Amino acid sequence: MIWAAFWGAAALQRVDDHIRMSAVYDLMPSALQKAVRVLGDLVVLLILTPIVVLGWQTARNLDVMNSISLGLPLSTFAYPVPIGGALMMVHTVGLLIGRLLGREPRPAGFGV
Repeated sequence: MIWAAFWGAAALQRVDDHIRMSAVYDLMPSALQKAVRVLGDLVVLLILTPIVVLGWQTARNLDVMNSISLGLPLSTFAYPVPIGGALMMVHTVGLLIGRLLGREPRPAGFGV
């Protein structure tokens, strides 16, 4: 379940389809909209950096312990955080570069 949640978050980040409230954003001029999106991408990268670094350290520390019922290393349940965060960072950098070059992401097309 944890792996699926982080994999899904990374997939949504790839196509820039995370849920957001855009009532005020839609009223802004297009140049300001672009600036807000670029700033948002930078904030996402700033927030994901410690999540990935600290998540990796935590997962590595849990490598030595096994769960009692499954016998799996506890790190199995901790690695989705840094891996999913790193995937989200890669996709955010791609979105940021695309925005700076004037290209908006294509619609996801899930279920179509």
